[in-house]
Amino acid sequence: MSKYDIFTDGSNCNGRVGYGAVIYYGDQIQREFSSMLNDEATVFLAEAQGIKNAIMETLDLQGEINIYTDSRTILQPLNVPWSQCIIIHEIKKWIKNKANYRLYWDC
Repeated sequence: MSKYDIFTDGSNCNGRVGYGAVIYYGDQIQREFSSMLNDEATVFLAEAQGIKNAIMETLDLQGEINIYTDSRTILQPLNVPWSQCIIIHEIKKWIKNKANYRLYWDC
């Protein structure tokens, strides 16, 4: 079975908030993407947007898809049945019934 590893990150640097992700197949980079968010966005939102976009970028892939984040604050609401955050609901919707997606905390 194919295995993809995705590393995501969100950050705030000098007042600018953004996210990025790298998708690996084995040790080869398959895709990279990043984007800036508006200046009022939080790092939480950037981390979540990185995960959401990683999922959207890989919906066409077959095989095991492992997403690694350094943000426990994102993983916690993804593992409870209820959250007030819209993007958390969107992430859950995308991976619902997709057994090949796994999210990991990678500190």
